[in-house]
Amino acid sequence: MASRSAADIAAMLAVYDFSYAKRVVDIGGGNGALLSAILNAFPHLEGVLFDLPHVVESARSLKRRPEISGRICFQSGDFFGEIPSGGDAYILKKVIHDWPDDKAQEILQHCRQAMSPESRLMLIESVVPPGNEATFTKFLDLWMMVWPGGRERTEIEYRELLKSAGLSLRKIIPTRSPISVIEATPT
Repeated sequence: MASRSAADIAAMLAVYDFSYAKRVVDIGGGNGALLSAILNAFPHLEGVLFDLPHVVESARSLKRRPEISGRICFQSGDFFGEIPSGGDAYILKKVIHDWPDDKAQEILQHCRQAMSPESRLMLIESVVPPGNEATFTKFLDLWMMVWPGGRERTEIEYRELLKSAGLSLRKIIPTRSPISVIEATPT
């Protein structure tokens, strides 16, 4: 999973520009690999790694990396509760696909509450393409429905889900990997 994640992170950084932001909040950021890569690529940024307490504790060693030291902070919590405010960019990487629509909507509503009118939310997810052709994302959709109970979504489904949480889908940026950057803003 770590090597797959590294490929996704590189693909995302190749297509998304964080130069507009000053503070990035990585929600459910796990070991901090994504946030660390973003901070390395954009030295003007500060970052917040937000995850469950035991996950945040295991990621604290990132503070010792000289290239991001002083620009990263850690906050523990649950994305079904209050999410840190003050971010220009909020990121959920492969979080929303883990959940059915009602739970995904709840997570997105908490994000919306934390966001300012100028903030942007990035969902780093696979987008199910239209048509009946077999694709990796469609196989992954079946796997997500059977095993953890989540699902992959189409552009229309993301648009509706975001709208139900007070967000507007701004654009979808495909990458060279199976993931896309789905950018949303408050409505």
